[in-house]
Amino acid sequence: VTADNGSCTSTSATFTIAGQLTTPATPTVSVTAPTCTDAGFAQVTNYDGTLNYTLSSNNISIDGSGKITGAAGNYTVTVGNGSCSATSASFSIASKLVVPAVPTVNVIAATCSTAGSAQVSNYNSSLVYTVSPNTANIDGSGKITGAAGPYTVTADNGSCTSTSATFTIA
Repeated sequence: VTADNGSCTSTSATFTIAGQLTTPATPTVSVTAPTCTDAGFAQVTNYDGTLNYTLSSNNISIDGSGKITGAAGNYTVTVGNGSCSATSASFSIASKLVVPAVPTVNVIAATCSTAGSAQVSNYNSSLVYTVSPNTANIDGSGKITGAAGPYTVTADNGSCTSTSATFTIA
């Protein structure tokens, strides 16, 4: 830079104007829904191992591939390069789906006056029960009646199922 007042001229020392600092790409987060066996999780799809990642809570963690796991909740992830940072949109991780209790079946032996049957001792009326094979029926109290033979009972809550051990009605 040169300054001139008409009779004298002055020149500054050399200086450099730095370019704009680079902001890392905003983390793109993909969420995987939970299943009956695993909790949900999230994945930073544009993960870069050379950058620093900070999570909005200590209830979750991120591994070296960008997979985020931990407690169910709403979170954000921030990526930084030491100078600039960018934060993801909010995302949610969900807990593992609830699996119904495995049906506990007590077999009731046949007598001279009644056929054999079985009873689901932990019957829960909010679940849907299915007897397999379908040659037996289950009533609203968990009592199973039908032809003599081996069976299983499956409890279904609309998301997950549990199946009993095989039992035999004689």
